[in-house]
This record gives sequence, C-alpha cells and structure tokens, in this order.
Amino acid sequence: MSKLNPRMVALVLVNVQNDFAKEKGVMSNQMHNGEEAMTKIVQVVTACRKAGVMIVHAPQDSLEFYKPVNHGAVVGNIKILQDNKALLPESWGVKICEDVLSESDVVVKGKKGMDAFASLNLLNVLQEKEIRTVVVCGFTANGGVYSTACSAYNKGFEVYTIADCSAAESAAAHKASINLLSKVSKISTATQFMGQFSL
Repeated sequence: MSKLNPRMVALVLVNVQNDFAKEKGVMSNQMHNGEEAMTKIVQVVTACRKAGVMIVHAPQDSLEFYKPVNHGAVVGNIKILQDNKALLPESWGVKICEDVLSESDVVVKGKKGMDAFASLNLLNVLQEKEIRTVVVCGFTANGGVYSTACSAYNKGFEVYTIADCSAAESAAAHKASINLLSKVSKISTATQFMGQFSL
C-alpha cells in the first residue's frame, strides 16, 4: 500500500452518531460490530488528527426528507430507522459522538439520503481543499458508507473504505458490503490505514 499525502486526504465519518454507536443508542443493539467499529474509529480519528488529515462528519440530521414517490411505502434502511424512532430531531441520539468531534473538524449539513454527497456542501469542501483521496467509514457498511464510497468513486476521487471501522446489522451483511465496496474502493483495516502516515 503506497503512502498517502495527508494534506490531500479527507476522512469522511458517515452517521457516527449516538443512536448507532453508543450503548444507549436505539440502533446499537442492531449493529453486529458497532462497539468494535466505534473503538477503531476513535483510533483512526486520533491518528488522522496527528497526521493533519481533514476530518469530515456527515451526520443524518433527520429522516423527514424521505418522501417516497407517489406516496408509496417506505422501505429498506430508512424504514428500519423510522420504525425504531432513530435520529429524532434535537435528540441525544442524532448528535455526533463527542469522542470523535473536534472544533477543527468539518461538519456537513443537510444530508438528504444515505449518501454524504447528498449534503449541502461536501463536494465543495473537498474541492476547495484539493482533496484527492476520500476515506469512508461509519454506519452502516451497507447504507451510508456504501452510498458515500460509490459517489466518491463516481466523482473521480481515490477511495478507501476502512472495513473494521464500518458496522452492519450482521456479520453476513458486513462481509457482503465490504465485497461490494471493493469494486469502488481500496479496502483497508484501521491498522493498515494508520500505517500510511509517519506518526
């Protein structure tokens, strides 16, 4: 794995929010490897800060945006979140986890969908900083992480997915997601990725 220039790398944390990542979060008991993923995410964030990598948070502000065409039934990941009353506006659960958030980080707002690029300004932020490599992790591997990695790839970025910094509802779902993600990104572990930088 070739070394990366940290000034041209952005770590994009997708939906690293209390409802997914914390024990009291309403979705935490549905995450197969959520606790382990969160531990690794904290380690990677710490390493990235030391290296000077830009850290971007792409939270799901709410689910109110989702309006099915022709008023059809809500399905898939969004339905699961709605059924569990996850990410309610102004709730503790919708907040970004404090152990990965710093005043120096970038927080993109208005994400209308699972894809972080469906926010108001993520692409502009990356272009202004001349970012070439987008590193994606968070919740879930088969939802926000997958959608964001695909968009980054389609927009011409070099893309990494940190497999053990991404969670899913089962071991099988996580494995299948990582296999699909390998078509649009370079798959890394947290340890491998942190080895990219001289810390």
